[in-house]
Amino acid sequence: MMSETRQRHQKRRGLGLLLLAAAALGCAVPAYGRDDPMKAMVSAEHDLDVMCRGGYPEEFTTVEACKQRDKLVKALLDKGYCYGKKGQTGAAMQWHKCGRNSLREFTP
Repeated sequence: MMSETRQRHQKRRGLGLLLLAAAALGCAVPAYGRDDPMKAMVSAEHDLDVMCRGGYPEEFTTVEACKQRDKLVKALLDKGYCYGKKGQTGAAMQWHKCGRNSLREFTP
């Protein structure tokens, strides 16, 4: 059983990451990713993916992190970004502007 203090800490941490995701999606959180919005989206997707995969499945912050990550993945794909290239191992894959050898589908 998780302590009440730890639960509060995880909720605060989760809400912070959700704010980062909102910023990457274009909501009004000015400091994060001001210079490079695509870099901000990629960074937020990574942070939310870590939170989604590493959290407790029944916790609100985990569920919300997964939902926000999935929205960011769709937004990245819609903007012409791909995750990985043909022949790459999973560890070598990164988000990039889609090219001829890019993988055009992504399943988190």
